[in-house]
Amino acid sequence: MRDETIVHWIRAKYESLSGNLDERGRRHWAAVEARSLGRGGITAVTKATGLSDRTLRTGIAELCVGVRWPVGRQRQAGGGRKAVREKAPELLKA
Repeated sequence: MRDETIVHWIRAKYESLSGNLDERGRRHWAAVEARSLGRGGITAVTKATGLSDRTLRTGIAELCVGVRWPVGRQRQAGGGRKAVREKAPELLKA
């Protein structure tokens, strides 16, 4: 199979699935696709989906380690922006 054919094939699958996947699901699906292609898989999947190679590498690492996320969470606990009350408690008094 030629490279353009593979990219087109992956793009078609991604467009069919992307609306039903959350951030983690998208990352893991893309990682599985890249691993299944072997050498050059990350490049083909990034070209087809627009996801960064760092996202795919993170997904591959999560799959290798077997990361299990709590149900209903997109990120690990503690991720995201800190509350203003934690960062600057004196701001509420002002």
